[in-house]
Amino acid sequence: MDELADYPVKVSADVFGITTSHAGDYENIGQDYSAISQIVDVICPMVYPSHYGRGNYHFAKPDLEPYGIIFAAMSDAKVRVSGDTKVAIVRPYLQDFTASWLGKGNYQVYGNEAVSSQIKACYDLGIESFTLWDPHNDYCYEALELMKTGRSGD
Repeated sequence: MDELADYPVKVSADVFGITTSHAGDYENIGQDYSAISQIVDVICPMVYPSHYGRGNYHFAKPDLEPYGIIFAAMSDAKVRVSGDTKVAIVRPYLQDFTASWLGKGNYQVYGNEAVSSQIKACYDLGIESFTLWDPHNDYCYEALELMKTGRSGD
């Protein structure tokens, strides 16, 4: 970061979604959400609902609860940085892919509704930026349009 200080660039860090839910380096993965958010300009937690285990945030099947998982994870993210002197811009990665590897009944086909519900969770928390992720680059652009038009009263 010192070497980049003379340039008009922002430094960001992608972190695992689980880092938002516990203080410190909870799972010994070398990622402490609060500490990282104090030294970068943008922090990007990968809060894909499919990556949470059964029972996380009290949801039996997290992939079926995109709004609830994102709302809970990003609420925790806010707790992790409350009181910190410098806090990075938060730009979560949201799920725009189907996690069929979870097995029948444990996943849903991600489309406009599932994607827009995650975006709504961010907006409901005052988080205005996000990144959609699909490893096949097949995005639900309609979800973005739905959120643009229905945002104020939804």
